[in-house]
Amino acid sequence: MKIRALFFAHLRDVAGAGEREFELREGATILEFAEYLAGADIRFHGMLRYARLAVNGEWSTTETVLHEGDEVGFLPPSSGG
Repeated sequence: MKIRALFFAHLRDVAGAGEREFELREGATILEFAEYLAGADIRFHGMLRYARLAVNGEWSTTETVLHEGDEVGFLPPSSGG
């Protein structure tokens, strides 16, 4: 299945783009997707400890099952004033 991932802040730099498409097995969870990303690039390792997760604009957890066409957002904490 194809999903679209959105990367924000420094994760955009790690991913090389703010948005990328990925091919995953049907029924993969966000945790499995994050493990796939960490296997592809060590800089993704541990991002689930600090990044907020959203699927199709709704806050999600690592156990959320992904479906064809889902949009997954990885939002690290940001500072502002």
